[in-house]
Amino acid sequence: MNRIFEFFTRRHKLATLFTIMILLLGLITVRTLKRDQFPTIDLAQMDIRTVYPGASPEDVELNVTNKIEDALKTVTGIDRIISSSFENRSEIEVYLDPDVKEMDEVKQNIRDAVAGVTDLPTEVTESPEVDEITTANIPLFEMGISGNLPYGSLREITRRLEKKVKRVR
Repeated sequence: MNRIFEFFTRRHKLATLFTIMILLLGLITVRTLKRDQFPTIDLAQMDIRTVYPGASPEDVELNVTNKIEDALKTVTGIDRIISSSFENRSEIEVYLDPDVKEMDEVKQNIRDAVAGVTDLPTEVTESPEVDEITTANIPLFEMGISGNLPYGSLREITRRLEKKVKRVR
């Protein structure tokens, strides 16, 4: 180890050149590093929501949820499907198989299968909404404000607080 130090003490220019190279390499690396504290993580899950105005949960299940589930059965790469039918809406959670190599391809196949369901009731005017679930969709924190003030005052305080929180980086 002493020989290395002796080598560089005799060759000042070489030691300076190595120091500059290490600093430049560090600066280049810092510029290319991902700076997110909370990186986006794909949770291998998709949600499908459909609005069916004026329908009972039974009608929603028979006329919307079951049809979308049938279309999803043709897609390979799905681990499980959890569906719920409520008054006026259908919600389907699709969990992808974590062993699938082409996750984006499976997601596109799910979108295509849902888009292929064309025999929905005429009351369903909007296409089913298909969303990927990632950590970017999940809020880091939620805040509630209450007090003995009129709603308008609380709303104004909330707007100001929201602006201040968004400025924090």
